[in-house]
Amino acid sequence: MEVPPGVSSENYITLRGEGNVGPRGGPRGDILVLLDVEDDPRFARDGADLLTERPVTFADAALGARVRVDGVKDQVDLNVPAGVQSGTVLRLRGQGLPALQSEHRGDLLVRIVVYSPRDLDGPQREALEKLREVEAEAPERLDRDEGRGFWSRVKEAFTGG
Repeated sequence: MEVPPGVSSENYITLRGEGNVGPRGGPRGDILVLLDVEDDPRFARDGADLLTERPVTFADAALGARVRVDGVKDQVDLNVPAGVQSGTVLRLRGQGLPALQSEHRGDLLVRIVVYSPRDLDGPQREALEKLREVEAEAPERLDRDEGRGFWSRVKEAFTGG
């Protein structure tokens, strides 16, 4: 039995004529195989689209960076734009799962999480103290999706709205 790419739990495969012999020597019945697909701890799944998180440093978030993220089979490159905010969802088109019975591939959605170190050594603390002296104050409120939950923003990323 070959399992087609893109299946998910609750899909089933019909094995025609592979079941028990029918009454009074009649034709064999079918076997229905109910699939249970194991979750991958790296991703949340929505159809053919996958969602993952990628921590980045403050410097990478502020200046922009090219980082590697786990893909379905291999790691893939992601361009993090300068000034990205924690919680922003970036889309890698065609890097998700294959859609069932289709040539289309889903997308890989990467939620950026800005990492703040807990323990700073002397040079790190010194560099941040110098930055504090010259940086602008943070706004009292961010213009982005304030008040909307993470899953609302992800849903919007999935639907393209």
